[in-house]
Amino acid sequence: MVRLGVHSLGPNLIWDGALYYGKALRRLNDNLQDSSLFLSPANVAASFLLGIYELSAFENGSGWIRHAGGVGKLIEMRGAEFFRESPAREYFIVSRLPIISEALALRRRCFLDQEDWKTIPWLDEPRLKTSLHSVIDLLACVPRLREESDILKVAKADISSVPVREFCERLVNLMAELFLWRWRYERAFPGTAFEVASSEATSTREESASDVAEYPTILFYKHFHVARQPMLYNISLLMILDLATVWDLADTPTQALRRLPNEERPLQASNALVLPHEALTQEEILHEICRSLEFHLRGPHAAARGMVLLLPLRIAFTYVKDERQRAWLDQIVKRVSRTCGFRFSERVADTRSFAED
Repeated sequence: MVRLGVHSLGPNLIWDGALYYGKALRRLNDNLQDSSLFLSPANVAASFLLGIYELSAFENGSGWIRHAGGVGKLIEMRGAEFFRESPAREYFIVSRLPIISEALALRRRCFLDQEDWKTIPWLDEPRLKTSLHSVIDLLACVPRLREESDILKVAKADISSVPVREFCERLVNLMAELFLWRWRYERAFPGTAFEVASSEATSTREESASDVAEYPTILFYKHFHVARQPMLYNISLLMILDLATVWDLADTPTQALRRLPNEERPLQASNALVLPHEALTQEEILHEICRSLEFHLRGPHAAARGMVLLLPLRIAFTYVKDERQRAWLDQIVKRVSRTCGFRFSERVADTRSFAED
């Protein structure tokens, strides 16, 4: 309702949404105080939906961050075993990205990087664990590395010290796991990503040519659900490469590739996407993220597509330094707000930096 009101500038819908929001907050608080309702999976769903309201109704992201943190606390205190059955498992699955996004924004480790949370909810139905869930598992490990990096910097730890060496080892291991995931994605989804000339991608209904003209070609995908996965892989890799730069780690991609079995490596690329290689750079990854944005803004389910872009856009704004590119990204952000109804997207360029200081 609020998303429609923001989209159409309908004040009545926005007012009605605010009233329902207030009622929902009170009801959720009552449920959490009631011992018979406290453990209901519906509380997790309600808190998650309140966060969606915050994204739609306000430019300031602090409310959304608070709700993501609240969802995380509700889930963590119940334990992984609680989420082995439906509908609790489904609520847990859709809540993971907001919880991880909050951890990244606060530069604080996330309980979702623990092995129990990566395995137990799927024990009864392992077929439900997809490659999308697996790359989210890896993204969940990034906040811990960022927190550890901050702690080591504050302590002015020497780069040759044991804590720093152990941190660097974990960083390279995570990069290797991401590379392995990427190789498996290439085999699981051959030919799913392809290049389209920017001049052919313009739709007069939704955007001007300037919105898609930053790159000569952009990336389209056969299906939305397979397009989401490399986006999450790329933002994870971008932050890890950033950490490697901060700690002057030389040849990090080379070290990561050496830890992987050659038989896992694809013989050749079947997609128009960058495969892991020894000279991999942040710029390559950033360009792939930006060239994929247009696809995510097209087709049905605009709200879902817009939500998928919120975290990548925040991270992209952190690393794009060229003013022309930033102006182009700003146009993309305005489209997310205009077409998807998420006012918070207008502030992604002003939110806390995801780059290392």
